[in-house]
Amino acid sequence: MPVVSRSLFVLLLASATVFAQTSPPESPGAEKPADVPLRAALPERSEQEAAALAARLPTEQQRMLEADGASFLALWLPANRDTVKGTAIIIPGTNETADWPRVVGPLRRSLPDASWQTLSLTLPDALDTLSGYTIGTAPSPLSSEQTPSAEKPETPVEEAPAADAPQATPETTDSERQDAHAKRVLSRIQAAVDEATKTQPADVVLIGNGTGAYWAARFASEQAPDALRHVVLVDAAVPAGFSPDLESLAPGLKAGVADMVTSTAPDDRALAEKRLQASKRLKHPNYQQMRLDGLSSDRDTAQTQIARRIRGWLERQ
Repeated sequence: MPVVSRSLFVLLLASATVFAQTSPPESPGAEKPADVPLRAALPERSEQEAAALAARLPTEQQRMLEADGASFLALWLPANRDTVKGTAIIIPGTNETADWPRVVGPLRRSLPDASWQTLSLTLPDALDTLSGYTIGTAPSPLSSEQTPSAEKPETPVEEAPAADAPQATPETTDSERQDAHAKRVLSRIQAAVDEATKTQPADVVLIGNGTGAYWAARFASEQAPDALRHVVLVDAAVPAGFSPDLESLAPGLKAGVADMVTSTAPDDRALAEKRLQASKRLKHPNYQQMRLDGLSSDRDTAQTQIARRIRGWLERQ
């Protein structure tokens, strides 16, 4: 190859290499890549279930209450008699809805026949069920149904935590998250009490099922509103990681307490016995523990029996 041609070849090759390594200039008006969008806040499971209830039940049974900067669904039924005794606020347990088929739903529908208005609550998700996307700092992975297809590529999005759930930071302790969760729950009970006392008579009964019994007892212990007359605990249980225990809470309440035990599990019976002995030591004037050993194996019949015992206890008060 002639010297001139060889030099020209080398120059052209070098120019091509430089051009390939240099990014092309942006054309006028070209848009810069957008930041990765943030997915809208995920609703909690309790919110999704409340929405399903709202779609299924008559609107006249629904009350949207406000607590701690967020709204939540409560289910309302008026008394079926002309003489109203007050309002029974029903607090479901972990993963239960405001119309749960065990204790919660049967009571909210049957107590109106005993002259009680009922207000059944939706509680926020249990603290341990929120850890996947609310307390943890990493976003939840997309499911296979949510994964963008190869034919339609999409800009990836980040999962946002539930809007009003306790948020975690590297400095947040378990105790602080528990305190924040307790504030959410107790604020909802307070909102229900405020709603109940708008009607006459303003007398209120708290009825808690499972871990809902713990929140009923804790609210009665910490807030003790003047309108609160009685607390009914059904198979009371402490949410994982929370304190104090029910042995410390229930027997010391100023209100009358019906401590109903349907579980035959040895551990549950042993805890119930501790509560009973504590009530005797404190000489609680109106603490009664009822152990329902002979419940029917038929679920509907068993729920009728539980509701009848609670109605009977309230009648005697």
